Amino acid sequence: MDRGTYRTALRTVFAVAREQQVSVTAASLGYHAFNTLIPLGLFALLGLSAVGQLGAVTSSLSSAVGLPTGQLESMLSSTTDGASGRIRAAVLAFLILAWSTTRTFHTTNAAFEEVYGTRKQGSLFRQVEVIAIATVTTPLAFALAIGLGVVLSLVVKGVLLAILAPAVLFVALAAGFFPMYYVFPGIEITPREAVPGAVFAAGLWTVSAVFFRIYAGFSQSVQLYGVVGGLLLLLTWLYVGGLALLLGVVVNAVLAERVDPDSVWRP
Repeated sequence: MDRGTYRTALRTVFAVAREQQVSVTAASLGYHAFNTLIPLGLFALLGLSAVGQLGAVTSSLSSAVGLPTGQLESMLSSTTDGASGRIRAAVLAFLILAWSTTRTFHTTNAAFEEVYGTRKQGSLFRQVEVIAIATVTTPLAFALAIGLGVVLSLVVKGVLLAILAPAVLFVALAAGFFPMYYVFPGIEITPREAVPGAVFAAGLWTVSAVFFRIYAGFSQSVQLYGVVGGLLLLLTWLYVGGLALLLGVVVNAVLAERVDPDSVWRP
């Protein structure tokens, strides 16, 4: 494509994004994604409690949340001590995680179908099928990314780690996002058509992750406001991540010429 074609495609992507209100949907995705992190954090605490390592992280958590170490340790122990307490906490965390994960993928699936114009054509069985596929493949990709990151941090150090870690994250995210871009549109598309959106979203996620990590390390506001500043930064990153996912499907639909926005939305 020449420069004029790229410019036209960019304008069309911008117009479709405005027409479909992807910025609003991205906020919903960020909210549901944040809700999935809460039970994951609880599972982590339960695991640390089971192996007797909860006290090792209490001091770090107390400085982050601004509570005395003894008070925080008492609160965490009341939740994780004893077999019955762990079971109740694990069941609650699982229910919250299942609900939030389902809502996240359902919202994503609906947004994809809206862009492709297939929202009213999909059956309930198909929605369950595609959400199940994404629920399995995407967490596996994230687990792979985390596992590779841990292995990489043990093998490689210094500048080489700083260079390779984003590359590994990008590849793992692209692989994890691909099934969504291939299955969620609600119509039969080629694997090649799903690639640009997956690559775009993975690239934007990787760049934003690097940026926010650097920002968190040097920003005085994050250090000043502690856990509140950290939560605001996390919510912002999750919003950017949701926006990247939705812009990815718009990119795919525009490049495949499957969508034509109204002229009123064009810049």
